[in-house]
Amino acid sequence: MDTTEFLSRSEAAEYLGLSPQTLANNRHTGPAYHKLFGAVRYSKTDLESWARQQRVTPSRSPERRNGLHLLRAPASKRAA
Repeated sequence: MDTTEFLSRSEAAEYLGLSPQTLANNRHTGPAYHKLFGAVRYSKTDLESWARQQRVTPSRSPERRNGLHLLRAPASKRAA
């Protein structure tokens, strides 16, 4: 027997750390949902899968993204 737990929009938003309105605004691009007798419900499995797909791996180091590499002295001018 399937024991899928369904969450309301408010519960799903809290689970993801988003506002309920954000989920409503992104219904066509956000996590998959189910329509049960007209009510929108989200499964935890779908929420977790969608959240994993949103992962972004930076292509540059944090120093370069923040411009901190510009503050360092060139290697030739550093004290030995």
